[in-house]
Amino acid sequence: MPSHRFRMYYVFSSIIMQKGAKQMKTGVHICNALSVVFTPLLSATYLFAIIIFFFPGLTGLDTLEEKFLAIAYIILFTTLPPVLFVTALFKMGIVSTMMLDARKDRIFPQIFTCVNYIVISVFLLNKFGTTNALTLTIISIGISTIIITVVNMFWKISTHAAGIAGICSISAALYVKHPVDNFLYPLIFICFLVVAVCSARLFIRVHTISQITAGLALGGIVGWACFFYTI
Repeated sequence: MPSHRFRMYYVFSSIIMQKGAKQMKTGVHICNALSVVFTPLLSATYLFAIIIFFFPGLTGLDTLEEKFLAIAYIILFTTLPPVLFVTALFKMGIVSTMMLDARKDRIFPQIFTCVNYIVISVFLLNKFGTTNALTLTIISIGISTIIITVVNMFWKISTHAAGIAGICSISAALYVKHPVDNFLYPLIFICFLVVAVCSARLFIRVHTISQITAGLALGGIVGWACFFYTI
């Protein structure tokens, strides 16, 4: 009888463990997907889309063609070059993964991204001026990236948290300064995304709570300061 009970206990335990492992694997896949979809490299693209379609008066863009071209250009110049650079580093064995989870892997890509954002910022400043929302988007992300790059030399900070917090704080600042009726629910959804992305980074154990908190504070403060006090 005891042996029968032991076998039943073993069977039930095995089933529970298998289900738990399957759920864990599914959770990891979801978190990895969130990390890719909301990679910091797409922060400028998401912000451009938000500003162009919800706050068009702050962009200096009039036609639908100009708006879509602006989004296409920002993908081409803020996302593609860093991706190609990281791919080249990965192929040469300089970085261990494409996701740059290790602190040391982030140094060269972040320096490259800083230079890239400085160049784009200078171009947009000359073309649109300092009070254009699209220009300020690149400047705010550039400032955050420079600070993150310096901090990362000594301590790992969450760029995902900084990126999504920047999107949220900039969106909130724009909504406070330039209220539009159809942006409240999108803003609430963005706040939900902040929680989701940060939770995902914690779940797959690439960051600690302190690293996430530091990223949130950095992205939120820089984004809010650049927009609330200028536009």
